[in-house]
Amino acid sequence: MPARLRTIVPVLLLLAGLAPRLLSLTTPARVAASISEDGYLMLTVARNLADGRGLSTAAGTIPTNGVQPLVTFAWAGVHAVTTSDEAALRVVVVLELLTALAGAWLVGALARHWFASHPDSTAVGWWAGAAWFASPVALRHTTNGLETGFYAVTIASVVLLDARWRARRSFAVSLLIGMLLGVAVLVRNDAALLVAAWCLVRLFAPGHAGPGVADAEPETFARRLAHANVAGLASVAVASPWLAFNLTRFGSIVPISGRSQSLDTMFGENLSKVPRVLAEYALGGLPLPDTAQRGAWPGVIAVVLVATLAMAWARRERLGVRIDRSLVVLALFVAGLATYYGCFFAAGHFLSRYLFPLALVMLPLVAAALVRMAQAASPLALAGVAGWLAAACMADARFAERANRHPHMHVVEWVRANVPAGDWVAAPQSGTVGYFHDRTVNLDGKVNPEALRARDEGRLFRYVADDTEARVIVDWFGLARWMDDPASVKDERDSGVLAARFRYRVRDAGANLVVLERIPHTTGRN
Repeated sequence: MPARLRTIVPVLLLLAGLAPRLLSLTTPARVAASISEDGYLMLTVARNLADGRGLSTAAGTIPTNGVQPLVTFAWAGVHAVTTSDEAALRVVVVLELLTALAGAWLVGALARHWFASHPDSTAVGWWAGAAWFASPVALRHTTNGLETGFYAVTIASVVLLDARWRARRSFAVSLLIGMLLGVAVLVRNDAALLVAAWCLVRLFAPGHAGPGVADAEPETFARRLAHANVAGLASVAVASPWLAFNLTRFGSIVPISGRSQSLDTMFGENLSKVPRVLAEYALGGLPLPDTAQRGAWPGVIAVVLVATLAMAWARRERLGVRIDRSLVVLALFVAGLATYYGCFFAAGHFLSRYLFPLALVMLPLVAAALVRMAQAASPLALAGVAGWLAAACMADARFAERANRHPHMHVVEWVRANVPAGDWVAAPQSGTVGYFHDRTVNLDGKVNPEALRARDEGRLFRYVADDTEARVIVDWFGLARWMDDPASVKDERDSGVLAARFRYRVRDAGANLVVLERIPHTTGRN
């Protein structure tokens, strides 16, 4: 490979990933727009925690556990040391940038480990880290105000340390790995699948010989079982305060955000979306159109993916990939994620974020393939490298262009202009509104256990009408269905109650905005 090309590609990728992240810091509007709707849910809880209100929403009046704890506490620390919400948001964006850079370094280190026998493993590492940093999916999922970027860094740290300590058999190592796995659970609770994957591989994979241990003396099953138990119990011990809090205060170890998303879920409702997401990661994070998850396309993509993986497996020695415990653990983990979120969960529009750990596996593979193509130096191979690089940069530029405007900020602006700070607002999508208007009641149940209970019992309309003091309900235009076709809302049996207590104030499809205002003399009981 030409030395110049070896250097230019990762530099261009790093710049492509850095530019949109820095651009989001240039104006207050861009800073605010860089946080996702669910990111604002977490930040609202974090701000309440910093203000001494505990884990809560709605001006501290509704306790919640609908967040991932470790990053929520980190964001609480940010709010505690900053002087304004604008400053806090700016610090959040900077911390996400630093976290993404750390993730790029870790992905590069993993790539160098997995491709140690590659003719140019150093280049693979540089290209993999840079490709991960600039990947359109990584850009989207590490700039959202959520735990996603921290999650990737935590997972990569665990598997990299495990890879480097693979020859050690001491229980102290298993204990430390287990504690780190527990930290991963605190970053995001579906890391329980990572704990299970590590324990299974540790239990059934052949032991690695370490210093002073002969290869002829493999570990017994009983000893491997003991190591797996030590790590598993250590992970539970680290995560247990959060699990106990969830169980004692909210009746389940699963946060209400997850229970809200899976309420009324049909088995396998996201399966048709999984192939498209897997294909995007297999392409290095390049986005595919929505049509890729409709009709016959999911089946076609699945067949192509299986064939591609089979071909990569057959050529693994030529690619220089080393199949070791860390790679197997990650593969089992992402397979578990794909199965769980494909079969047992709703919110298919978040599937790419839920499967983000897949980027830790796929981007090193993509980088190794790109390096091989560059080494071939044929016009076709170089055109392929240039084409992928151009597509990634164009997707990043498109992301930066769209990042100037938050999809929920027009709702915030209407509330700011028309609702006094002391009045209560309710919203199904309450994250962004709730951060900028403190007295906001969440109605989809992600951070409001009362709303979740009302949805489950089929009395959501009755809840907002009788049990809240909401003067207005605001959201995107889809909210109009609550008035125009209330019988279609499965979360409410008494479909006429909302129309009897609220009326339209704004119904604007062009502005994607609906506002329902309470009819005078029909305030709630509480």
